[in-house]
Amino acid sequence: MAVSRFCAIVLAATMAAPGLAPAADRKLVIGIPPLDVAAVDGVDESASVVLAKLIRIEMIKSVRLQPVLMAASSIDADASTTNATKDAATVKTDIVLKGTVLSADASQSSQDLTSPSFLGGNLSVGGHVGRTTATVALHIELVNSTGDTVDSFDVESKVSETGIGTDLQTAVGSYNSGD
Repeated sequence: MAVSRFCAIVLAATMAAPGLAPAADRKLVIGIPPLDVAAVDGVDESASVVLAKLIRIEMIKSVRLQPVLMAASSIDADASTTNATKDAATVKTDIVLKGTVLSADASQSSQDLTSPSFLGGNLSVGGHVGRTTATVALHIELVNSTGDTVDSFDVESKVSETGIGTDLQTAVGSYNSGD
């Protein structure tokens, strides 16, 4: 699922919840604490902050949302007030997006091809293709100012990147270009 579709789901879910729709002249303020990454092996806590920042970056693109990063320790019991800056200034949020990483996986493959030598063994040409695929599955809970879960849903995203390169090998050296 694309992240922009994810933002649309969050917006629709919060608008449908009673009492959460903001006035027409202001944006919906969404607090985003670091995501829970405990379910993923080999991931440290810095990944949870990075994921929260990535979600915020996508939400900023919406003219109806105002995402605010939250420190994990700044969430009050009622989940509505957060310390948004180091000087402990507080920001009132309409809703808090709490996320749990259910799974995260990355795979990489590469394939190489080299021609037989020609020109008396002094020249060969080759190429390679590399592909990296990453998949992340999240469980999202939207929590209102009273601490009640307004909505929850799962979202999965998969992205792949392919790189292509060429190789030229001669008797005097070689040249590689690309991925």
